[in-house]
Amino acid sequence: MEPFADVPEDVSQWNEGADEPLAELPAIVDLLRRRCAIDFSGYKTSTVTRRIRHRMAQCELDGARAYLQRLDTDETERNALCRDLMINVTEFFRDPEVFAQLADEVLPDLLRGRDASDELRIWSAGCASGEEAYSLAMLALDAAGRMGFHGNVKVFATDLAGDVLAEASR
Repeated sequence: MEPFADVPEDVSQWNEGADEPLAELPAIVDLLRRRCAIDFSGYKTSTVTRRIRHRMAQCELDGARAYLQRLDTDETERNALCRDLMINVTEFFRDPEVFAQLADEVLPDLLRGRDASDELRIWSAGCASGEEAYSLAMLALDAAGRMGFHGNVKVFATDLAGDVLAEASR
């Protein structure tokens, strides 16, 4: 039992301070905006802080000031942090209420009165590995069948993370 003598009784202590904002957070977000052309200022502070702390641990850096300096000089690390921040969470019909509203209201309104030579084009921005885009395509084709629309249905899917987009296009 001796190896475990230093383990706190309440393991939640291990995560203490993980969500506390970093003093350098605004500078890190600004650096990413300038150097990576991605603005994370609208992200939840706790999420950004957790991801930064995770990257700091990966780099074996204790302080956010040292990590900020690393980000300023290390493009590979900047890209790694940006990838971590661009949450690529995806699943089919991920937000059931939104997809239900699309199926029941939005898509029928978009298709109503369209001519067979028309085309319905849908853009899925931030599509990650494609499940949302495929979900939209399934809903659109179903709605087209219900509404008697025989034109083309096209779904365009984009994402800032090229690696997940490449995976989605396979």
